[in-house]
Parts: sequence; C-alpha cells; structure tokens
Amino acid sequence: MSQSGHYKPLLPSEVPENIRSIFNYEVQYVLPRIYRGKKSGYSVIEKTCPRCFKKAMMRVVHLRHSFQVGKAFTGYCNSCDTTLRRIGIKGSLHPSWKGGRIIGTRGYVRVAVSNYPSGKRYILEHRLVMESIMGRYLAPWERVHHRNGITDDNRPENLELWTTNYRKDPYGVRYSDLPKPHCPSCTC
Repeated sequence: MSQSGHYKPLLPSEVPENIRSIFNYEVQYVLPRIYRGKKSGYSVIEKTCPRCFKKAMMRVVHLRHSFQVGKAFTGYCNSCDTTLRRIGIKGSLHPSWKGGRIIGTRGYVRVAVSNYPSGKRYILEHRLVMESIMGRYLAPWERVHHRNGITDDNRPENLELWTTNYRKDPYGVRYSDLPKPHCPSCTC
C-alpha cells in the first residue's frame, strides 16, 4: 500500500489523556480507495472498545475533528454505545459527559438544558444569558448579538437583543463595536 501525501499518523499527544489507552498507535496505515477513477486513501488507526474489547478501525481525520471540536467521544463501539444510551445512561451518567457545554464549529457555545419549552436538549448559551436578563423566554424572531464579535464571549454587557422583523437590521458586527487593534499596523 502506498501512502498518500496527506497521511499523518495519530499521535498520543493529540488524544485526551482519559482515552489514550484504547488506541493501538502501532497499527496505523493508509486504507486505499478509488474515488472517481483516482487512487487515494485515508489513514486509519485501530481502537479497542473498553466495554466489550472488540477491535475496530477508525479514520484519523474523524478522530482529530472530534478532539479539536470537543465532540463527545467515548471510545465504545457502536453497539455498546447504543446499549448504554438505550438502558438510560445519558447526560452526566454517560462516560463521554463533558459538563454539558459544547462549542460548535462556528464558536457558539451550546448548553445542555432540561424542560425547555421548545423541547431542545441543547440551547445556545448567549440566548440563555439574554433570557435571564430579560426575565422571559426569547421569541424565535429575536436575535442576540455579540457586540465585540467574539461568539463565545457571553457576558451580559457584551450582548444586545435585536429583532429580525425588519430588513434594516444589519447582520454581523458594527464597526464601532470591533475591538481596537493593539498596534497601528496590526493585522491579526
């Protein structure tokens, strides 16, 4: 098997400490595939389910993304994970529980809630902060705006309530609300 140019092995330092033991770092290779007539491949690593001790292959790209984004990853095989969920081990009792806070791909923080009127399990944290300030639930057409544009900065003084009923509402961050650069020629 030839290794493609984008093959990168999974390093122990990239994996959270509590689940390092389920990976066999010696068994990493490129699984070849043909896609639209082109030969390519993706790197895989062997993992062992900590409950039933079955061995399975996982794509390194999926693992890296799970660890970087903070997705729940138990290390269990699909059948064990489904069994744990079916018998009622959910939320804080599940082995992959990380405190009920998830940071999405766009940087917004979602918080686990129970008994929310919409029936959702995870709600955007900035909406919860604004609801506690207002003392009521927000309507679907009401939008919470981050003044400084930092999506995980959910301090009450950084949030303001906008409505989306009118076309005159701007999208994005006001220029006057942007943080000032720390040096005159700063481009960061």
